[in-house]
Amino acid sequence: MSVTNLGLYYEYLGEEDKLKMIEDQLTELEKAHFGLKVSEPSAITESAQHTQWKSQITAVENAITRVREKRAELFPTTDQDLINDEQLLKMREEE
Repeated sequence: MSVTNLGLYYEYLGEEDKLKMIEDQLTELEKAHFGLKVSEPSAITESAQHTQWKSQITAVENAITRVREKRAELFPTTDQDLINDEQLLKMREEE
């Protein structure tokens, strides 16, 4: 599959390079999400910090979703991707 619907033809970037870049970006976003999850401030005793934390984690979750959608648009999805999306939705519901 050739990724040309981004509006630019990439002369030196192959399909494997593009997929690797997307996967690397998703890895970094997931690391950021995990880091935020383990450092969640108390909603009761640290309400201002929790509000800021909630905003940050929501932004990271939205970015993960957008990058996954772009990857699905450009490259075929796998069963593992569907499992990951379900896990992210479950985490959101638990909050």
